[in-house]
Amino acid sequence: MIIISSIKSKHVQSPVKRSRIYINSKFRGYNRYKFEAGKGGDVLVRVTAKGFRDFRKSVKVKEGETLTVRSVMIRSKLLDRINWVSRAGAPISAAPVYYGDRIISCTENGKIIVMSSSGRTIVSKSLSKGFKSKPVVYKNNAFAVDVDGVFFSVNIVTGKLNWKVNTGGPLLFKSGPLVIDGKIFLATGYGNVMAYSLKGEKIWNNNLDEAVYNSIQYYKGRLLIATDALKIYALDAGDGDELWSRDIDGRVITLSPQVYKDILFFGCYSGKFYALDVDDGDPIWTFQSGGSIYSTALIRKGILFFGSDDGNLYALSHAQGKVLWKFNAGKPLKHSPISAFGNIFITDKDTIYALNPENGSLKWKNKFNGTIKTSPSVAGNMLILGLVNGDVVSVRNNLVQSVK
Repeated sequence: MIIISSIKSKHVQSPVKRSRIYINSKFRGYNRYKFEAGKGGDVLVRVTAKGFRDFRKSVKVKEGETLTVRSVMIRSKLLDRINWVSRAGAPISAAPVYYGDRIISCTENGKIIVMSSSGRTIVSKSLSKGFKSKPVVYKNNAFAVDVDGVFFSVNIVTGKLNWKVNTGGPLLFKSGPLVIDGKIFLATGYGNVMAYSLKGEKIWNNNLDEAVYNSIQYYKGRLLIATDALKIYALDAGDGDELWSRDIDGRVITLSPQVYKDILFFGCYSGKFYALDVDDGDPIWTFQSGGSIYSTALIRKGILFFGSDDGNLYALSHAQGKVLWKFNAGKPLKHSPISAFGNIFITDKDTIYALNPENGSLKWKNKFNGTIKTSPSVAGNMLILGLVNGDVVSVRNNLVQSVK
């Protein structure tokens, strides 16, 4: 508490021991100080203490008036990089989904796990023998396809199974369904691209007869999907009919094609990264990395970010594919980067890196005791990722906490 008065009892008092008191920029003493304010006027009070932010207050004191100012001294506390660790009971193959302050994951032993933002398990629902795909959440319902091709809808609040249907093929390699305009789109490992209603009713099916190991992308009424037969397709989202297809020189695994300013971007097992015209599939440019690409491209302010097995995170211009910078982690980068808190985050086998998006400089990194299984996800003010041992880990970006 600070008390300023222009009459006889004039003093400043700090709530923190050994704090230094300044009046109008002049040091006046520790903890408590009496002073003469004269006939009133503006008084600048500053209180400092080790480990606390400076308190500053400018007040106008009128003659004959006693003024009380309540101060709040704030100190900074250094936190651990790991916020919490929660056991899912089995590894999760794909990055957790954050929805409505909940964290949703599918485990390799067939469970849908719903956690609170503090890591507490709210729902644990055994559904099948295993998931190797990621869920999608829409209006409090999670949709996921297991390794046997069974498609589940589960309420993430109650854990109730809404319905299940057999799609005839699995979703693998961290791929997942897509919900757009009240329809659910998915592509199985057996090459069936399908549309379902939110009630699990099949609307249409297009059998490409070519295995699909990546997630569908939607753009202006088109579904964009690549196959194991070295092709990428654009299908009509309304009926599944083919609009165009293009031969490519590598398999597309785990990632999802991305679109920016009518250009389609994706990488291949061959290490080649493509930029195609989304309207007809014609090539705009290609870039050859030094290793296989399993990473979904992140697009931020017209810059493409993706990892490669050659250990580099690349930053390319979207228009020409020019390398703006690259960061070498020294290990293959199989997971997809994300943008959050002003940083680009990427993980290798056992380390997460926070990079400056402007030049790729390292801001911080954290090495885990276990192997990282998933790409990171943003969950509120934290990052969430899964480890091979079944741990779900919450990671802080900011280690400084303000304590009043």
